[in-house]
Amino acid sequence: SSTSLNTTATTALDDGAKHPAVVTVTVLKASSVKAVNSNGKSDPYVSMHIEKTKHRTAFKKKTLNPEWNEKFTFQVKNLATAQLELSVKDYERFGKNIVIGMAKLSLDSVARDTDITLTLEPAGSGTLFINLHIAEQAMI
Repeated sequence: SSTSLNTTATTALDDGAKHPAVVTVTVLKASSVKAVNSNGKSDPYVSMHIEKTKHRTAFKKKTLNPEWNEKFTFQVKNLATAQLELSVKDYERFGKNIVIGMAKLSLDSVARDTDITLTLEPAGSGTLFINLHIAEQAMI
């Protein structure tokens, strides 16, 4: 009889176990945000979520190059499968806020403390600059 060994390379997180972590996202700034208002500007803010937790920044009035420097903490159940989803939206005082651009980031594939530049989709929506800090927690 022959015995087959599983020789597939796996990353540390791809072991089937849960990998809880505290993820801190600092939304630094955005540049070249697409203008969606009639004044040639936008009133941008960032909404984000990981798993079921959501946060959002304050909105910045009449700018295409907003600066936030706002920090948010997420308690993540499983870093191996978690994704950070970010949307830059235009704040509307009356009516529905408009999505300007979006970006997604798999948390298992990033350094534990790093600045990240995200190109928003669709193309031409702008660029978002964040800092990501991940502190993995021991299973209890």
